Amino acid sequence: MAVIALMGSGELSPTMVGVHRRLLSTFGSDANAIFLDTPFGFQENADVLTERVADYFSTSLGITITTPTFRSIDVSSSFEREAMLDAVRRADFIFAGPGSPSYALRHWQAAGLRAAVAEALRHDATVVLASAAAVTAGPQAVPVYEIYKVGEEPHWLEGLDLLSLIGVNAVVIPHFNNTEGGNHDTRFCYLGRRRFDALRLRLAVPVIGIDEHTAAVFDEATRTASVYGKGAVSVVTGDESTAYLAGETFSFDDIPTIPGRDGTSPMENTHDNQATLVAPLTTATTSFDDALAAGDAQAAAERLINTDDRQAVNAMVVRLAMAAEHGLEDPAMRIGPYVDLLVELRNEARARGDFAGSDAIRDRLVGLGVEIRDTADGTEWLLRS
Repeated sequence: MAVIALMGSGELSPTMVGVHRRLLSTFGSDANAIFLDTPFGFQENADVLTERVADYFSTSLGITITTPTFRSIDVSSSFEREAMLDAVRRADFIFAGPGSPSYALRHWQAAGLRAAVAEALRHDATVVLASAAAVTAGPQAVPVYEIYKVGEEPHWLEGLDLLSLIGVNAVVIPHFNNTEGGNHDTRFCYLGRRRFDALRLRLAVPVIGIDEHTAAVFDEATRTASVYGKGAVSVVTGDESTAYLAGETFSFDDIPTIPGRDGTSPMENTHDNQATLVAPLTTATTSFDDALAAGDAQAAAERLINTDDRQAVNAMVVRLAMAAEHGLEDPAMRIGPYVDLLVELRNEARARGDFAGSDAIRDRLVGLGVEIRDTADGTEWLLRS
């Protein structure tokens, strides 16, 4: 079933390697993992940060994570927006982290990210939101920089409300035990106690506070949340707070609506029509994808022409463009006869004891991206992507 993991900080630290590995283990080494770069899309070092994420997953986890870049609704093209949304819908593992919560919300909401994440969760994806991205997961979100750095009065923004998609209704505050202020209080995501108390009194839902280098993994199937890392996860309901330490688990039922309040957002709820938001595209696109997989461009075009659903059409256009870029025909089919001939020559060299010649052929094939496997049933080969 669907999983949403929230990290208080340290998402690219050694502390979180075990958590990422546990979350990825469901999908295996060929997991379709993507990284969303929107939260820091305004930063001048955005490319460097994206490379750092790719290196972390490659080096620490042995996973290739791709980035369907979408840094701004104002600058990104329509194709980039639709490509990002389509990548989210089809992903097994979705990761987003540092940056600005308010910036991420503005651009994600304009792009329609919530509906794409809903579809990913529908096919049991895992969504990992850390630091700034974690702030966006509830029905309300705190604009950290605007309050802490700019001096705006404490206020809430409308969040993406992703947690409600798996049955959790709560606001998320990462960096819950932050101590960077030294001589002033920076707990509660740099708000400090005074501003945090003022803000939480306006909420009709509890707060889930996640300490730094700590993760809370919410599992829809078991309706439980498990805590990992160095700190605690706190559920704050009114004036009551319960902390759960690493290794502990709590139920979704331990996150109740605050007594005396109606549980609705203090601002207009734009997610009332959830059925429309999360309507799956799979029915509309399955035959289209089958046609692409078979290399039948005409059948794919027929499916596209006869589809009225605009969202499904957009997804098909993106997939068709990507297919056109790489070609519909399987490259293994084009090079197959040549590889088979070289494999046969290699086998003949081995049979006559010419192992140096055999190894030379294998090494040249490997260098060209062809993996050679010697099995009990003979030699097999695979074209690496």
